Amino acid sequence: MGETHLKTPLPWAAPAVGAAIILATVGFAGPAEAAYACWNSEDGRHCRDFGDGATAQGTVRPLDYPTFSGILAAGHTLTSYSGDWTRAQRLRYEWLRDGAVIPGAVGETYDITAVDTNRTLALRVTGSAAGLKDGVVTTLASPKVSDANAAEFTARPGVSITGEAPVVDGVSRVGFTLDVINLGTWSPDVVTMQWQADGVDIEGANGDSYRIRVSDLGKRITLKVTGSWPGVESVSKSNTAPVVTPGYIHPGDEMYLAGGSKVGNISVWRRAGGMRTANRCRSSTSGSGTAGR
Repeated sequence: MGETHLKTPLPWAAPAVGAAIILATVGFAGPAEAAYACWNSEDGRHCRDFGDGATAQGTVRPLDYPTFSGILAAGHTLTSYSGDWTRAQRLRYEWLRDGAVIPGAVGETYDITAVDTNRTLALRVTGSAAGLKDGVVTTLASPKVSDANAAEFTARPGVSITGEAPVVDGVSRVGFTLDVINLGTWSPDVVTMQWQADGVDIEGANGDSYRIRVSDLGKRITLKVTGSWPGVESVSKSNTAPVVTPGYIHPGDEMYLAGGSKVGNISVWRRAGGMRTANRCRSSTSGSGTAGR
């Protein structure tokens, strides 16, 4: 009587060091507003639109902030720099004296008069675009206007850094990738991103995704987003994933058990690449044949 051969498919995934069959998708962090943002990394600046219809996406924002320059004395002219408004279709200028709008002073330049003496001056620029909320930026106030001023003055941008925790999605397991799906609302819009393992910066990991490594097993991966501007204290927001657990591996082709089903027959693990191992069928307590270990 001929042998009865088995061809029993084996599980697609197999356990290995730093691996586990059971998977769980974990999206960490709560909701935040969608945003168009840029970040600096080792290979240059990158920009990405993280979504439509939320606050940041619906607001016109400058990538480079407005300022102005000139001699702060009556009879001199101040010249504005509008900044870099990538999505603005229109810009509106307003000059301020001691924090109040100067009637009729709505041009790109402002002629200082005697009325401004012993007063501070500032510039407000509003960016507008159809379907978006106006973005408004005001420079810091200048020193007081005086006839004694002879050197050219350049106003500092009125930058106030604000930001929200990023939203990251992925599986917190070895071999899987964590992706930034939302940076939140940041002003200014240019930030830096840094992935960390247990609070320590991971070298070279400063993009909008991170593939978890074996060395991260048992650690907590954090994405730290930092907004900064010259002369302004930086602001950082972060988001931490659950502890990294083992990932999983799987063969490139189907594996199956083949061989005789009777006691004494040889059973082999097979795959398209060839034989993996062999076991002899042994008798169980009930007398039925069982495939090796």
